[in-house]
Amino acid sequence: MATMKDSKFMADANKGKLEITPISGDAVQKLINDMFSNPPDLIAAANEAVNNTSRTKMVKATIPVVTVSGKITGLKRKGKRVAWKGDVKKGKLRVGGKTKITIAGQKAKASALKKGMACNFKVKGVETAVAIDCK
Repeated sequence: MATMKDSKFMADANKGKLEITPISGDAVQKLINDMFSNPPDLIAAANEAVNNTSRTKMVKATIPVVTVSGKITGLKRKGKRVAWKGDVKKGKLRVGGKTKITIAGQKAKASALKKGMACNFKVKGVETAVAIDCK
C-alpha cells in the first residue's frame, strides 16, 4: 500500500494511462476465505451449471440475403461505398472483393459504378453487397 503513495510510481502509472485500484493484503485474504467458505453443495451446483451442456441447444444463425431495387445516390472510395435510394427504402452498402458487379450484363469493377444508375442490389445483412446489377 506504500507504493500507492509513491509519487514517482503514480506519475508513471498516469503517464501509461494505467488504472490503479489498490487492495490491501488483508482484503485479498478475506476474499479468498469467503470464496472457500461456501458450502460444498453450492460449489457443486455452480460447477454443474457451468459444465453441463446437455440442456444447451446450439443453433446456427443465418444472415438473410435480400434483393432491393433503386438508384445510386452517392459513391465513396472508388465505388467501395455505395448509397442508394429506392421507392420505399434507402441504404448504404459496403462493396468488397467478393461482390459481383454487372453493368448492362457485363462484368464490371466497383469504380465503374456511377451516380444515377438504376440497379438491383443483393444485400446480406444490413449493408454488405453480395451483388450489384445495373442497367
